[in-house]
Amino acid sequence: MCEEGDGGYPVCDIVEYACAEMERSDGHVDCGFLTDAAVGAVEWQAAHDCVLDAYAQRAGFMLTRNGAGEYQSALLGIAGSGYEVLDLRRDPDPEPHITMHWCTSLSEAPDCNVVPPAMCLDCPTTDDVADLCP
Repeated sequence: MCEEGDGGYPVCDIVEYACAEMERSDGHVDCGFLTDAAVGAVEWQAAHDCVLDAYAQRAGFMLTRNGAGEYQSALLGIAGSGYEVLDLRRDPDPEPHITMHWCTSLSEAPDCNVVPPAMCLDCPTTDDVADLCP
């Protein structure tokens, strides 16, 4: 994904910021770039499984998503001297901005079917939030 370009937004594009964070990782698996409308349940399930497999192995991973209304998100696994999972969120209101949240764990959400737009990943976050853009 990082070599292919961006997520399509000129201001605060999630892909740009996700790729910058992934530079800290000792390699990573690209688990996909999903859109709510353009891909089906098979692709969403494959992305879901990719994330959980990489997390179980403490391997780096990147999953990005374009949602409705210019909302974007990215889930990142950063492997290196330690291991951390980051949840990046782009919200277009009132103006485009990106925040980064640190996950305390990552698991499959209970009683959830993986179909757009439900990724069925449970990533509880700490109270720490970083503003990345603007």
